Amino acid sequence: MFSLSYSHFSGLFTREFNTDTLTGDRLRADIAKLNANIVTSCMSQGIPMENTQVTHTLENLWKLLTYKQYRSR
Repeated sequence: MFSLSYSHFSGLFTREFNTDTLTGDRLRADIAKLNANIVTSCMSQGIPMENTQVTHTLENLWKLLTYKQYRSR
């Protein structure tokens, strides 16, 4: 099963987003990375990605979290 741990992301979240210097450009770049990571994760698990928009972050994350048949490792 595909799993993510909160502890892995909590330090990253604090370092990257808990700052007064976050710019619009930096936020857009970080969201683009997030979108790419979600789509890559979906593809690596064999989740059908037809008619999928890379910029639909929540929809793609939902596909990843609710998919019933992940590839075995």
